[in-house]
Amino acid sequence: MSAELVIEIIGAVIGLVYLYCEYKAHISLWIVGIVMSVFYIYIYFRSGLFANAGIYLYNLGACIYGLIVWYTAQKNSTAEEDSLPIRHCPKRTYLPLFLILIVLWLVVWAILLKVGNPDMSLWESFKASIQSPFRAFGASGSPVLDSFTAALGMVAMWVMARKYIEHWFCWLTINLISSVMCFTTGLYPAGIMFIVYTVGSVLGIWNWHRKMTAS
Repeated sequence: MSAELVIEIIGAVIGLVYLYCEYKAHISLWIVGIVMSVFYIYIYFRSGLFANAGIYLYNLGACIYGLIVWYTAQKNSTAEEDSLPIRHCPKRTYLPLFLILIVLWLVVWAILLKVGNPDMSLWESFKASIQSPFRAFGASGSPVLDSFTAALGMVAMWVMARKYIEHWFCWLTINLISSVMCFTTGLYPAGIMFIVYTVGSVLGIWNWHRKMTAS
């Protein structure tokens, strides 16, 4: 068994444990998320994929933040009242989150383009990546979609830390796009994994909505 396959299996197992903890809305999801982030930071740094490592460095910070928020809420909760219940994202946050998503998308997109093709100007790289969305730039099979899913994942982490049910719709979108990208580029095992994650996202929406309406 190759080292690359072992890494993929370990990553998939950690991801499934994380998804299960998230489905249960259990605080342990943040601990698993910290382990997963450290694992991928190490892998990507060793591989020289610093942009990917940077994304997981952000995820590590988001997991620590989420753990603090949920743990504090758990301490302040009583048997009668949860101080941080599952709820909908306030409408006043829609526009700020959308603008943050666009900014993060452009920043990550630019980083992937410059890392993948440092000899080409950023503007030319942008045009080339738009004209050929599945053109590879370095380690990125599709800078347009890779950067979008990364940016949406960053937003989803904050939304999840606040226990807003809408974070599941972010992950559903990310997993659907990722599964299509994997099957398009011939990464069939990863594509199947993202289909499993997609089903998990649908179940997560259902379970969190059930918990929300019951509280």
